[in-house]
Amino acid sequence: MPTPAQILEVLGRISNDQTKLAILWHALLAALIVALIAGWRPTKKAGATALAVPLLSVSVLAWFYGNPFNGTVFLLFAAGLAA
Repeated sequence: MPTPAQILEVLGRISNDQTKLAILWHALLAALIVALIAGWRPTKKAGATALAVPLLSVSVLAWFYGNPFNGTVFLLFAAGLAA
């Protein structure tokens, strides 16, 4: 089991390495909020899928950076939300 210091080190590395991905996700979220304010309403399935995709990206990054616990948990969250 990794120590808290090791976990923080990996989280810091992810945030530094994946800045462009974070900017992309925030831009997509802003566009979604604007669309919702403008009156667009997704179907339940589309909404659940749209919410599951960011969780899936967290899972992929967790696995890529060597954190299988978070990778598995976020994969299960994404699958549960998408279902």
